[in-house]
Amino acid sequence: MTAFSSNSASHTLTILRGTVHLPITDIVRLEGSGNYTHFVLADGRKILTSKSIGFYESLLPDTFVRVNKQHLLNHHYIRAFDRYYVEMTDGFLAQVSRRKRTMVKVAVLS
Repeated sequence: MTAFSSNSASHTLTILRGTVHLPITDIVRLEGSGNYTHFVLADGRKILTSKSIGFYESLLPDTFVRVNKQHLLNHHYIRAFDRYYVEMTDGFLAQVSRRKRTMVKVAVLS
């Protein structure tokens, strides 16, 4: 079973109990926790799924950037970036891992 449908306007996210129709543009970030992932949405909701963050990383478009092992961020919601941290529009701070600093800088500034 795939996590997203091929409809470009609204993608279908598979969760534990059924499905949620979720526009990709509403996803602020993904927070990984072992074999689970929290989707944090623009309206403040969090959706828990039973797949790892790596599963979703390959399915999401290039507007999402992996800044560390636990966080995949939608660059449309990034407010500020420095060498060590990325600040999101909701005030969330994500630490940028040492190995990803150059890649994050290129992704955020492009």
